[in-house]
Amino acid sequence: MKNSELNNFYAGLSSVAQLKGAVLAFAVGKNLHEVHKSINELQSKLVVDEGFKKFEEAKLALLSDLAIKDEQGNPKQKQVPGGMTFEFEDDSEVEAVLAALEEEHAAGIDAQKTNKDDHDKLMGIEWEGKKKMVKYSDLPSDITGAQVSAILKMVTEEN
Repeated sequence: MKNSELNNFYAGLSSVAQLKGAVLAFAVGKNLHEVHKSINELQSKLVVDEGFKKFEEAKLALLSDLAIKDEQGNPKQKQVPGGMTFEFEDDSEVEAVLAALEEEHAAGIDAQKTNKDDHDKLMGIEWEGKKKMVKYSDLPSDITGAQVSAILKMVTEEN
């Protein structure tokens, strides 16, 4: 299992945490603990560069200033695929000003790209934690297919 799969595995474990059965409960509890610890470690390694933070703050202030204002003087926003954006009179002016801002903050932007690339590589490697397995025969008889699917990575078949 890759590090990138830990959040989904954690959610699956959480979805079956109330099922009865000592063997299953122990395995789920141990795995919840191990996976939670690993997720926290991975999140702590995702660092946002200070120079990039300054760029984002300056970008938001700049876009807010350039946006068309409503009757109360607030920047107008419009719906776009993936979220909201400000409305502008002249998009080419905004693009030119943003390009200059990106050039001014190039070091912070590059550092953040490096941080993200490093984190993406980390998410692509195999999880080094120890997963507690449970036998198929130790699953409760009333477990649903969806619940089995959620914890399949910790269930072993018996021969």
